[in-house]
Amino acid sequence: MYCNKNEADYRFKILNKVSTDTFENIPKNTAWTVNKEGGIEIKNFPYGEKIAELSNQTKVTQINDSQLCFYECIDGKYGYWILVKTDDETSGWIFTGFCQKQ
Repeated sequence: MYCNKNEADYRFKILNKVSTDTFENIPKNTAWTVNKEGGIEIKNFPYGEKIAELSNQTKVTQINDSQLCFYECIDGKYGYWILVKTDDETSGWIFTGFCQKQ
């Protein structure tokens, strides 16, 4: 379940503080592969609106430094919200709990 815009803005700010306790150094340009049957959504920001859908095994590239990551647990999966781009240059936020780092 995702939040509405006001809740998303609030959770985005809170997670920035929480994520410092679970910080992982994930460098810019890290390759990721979607690892979820049915795929995932790429968002305009964490908990935001859907920009596009990424099917299972889609490859994306992280375009932000890890200090901009936000740690979270969604549907029992732990991961980070990271900014990525696809091969067709679509960019947005994904949750790494449903992806595998290459």
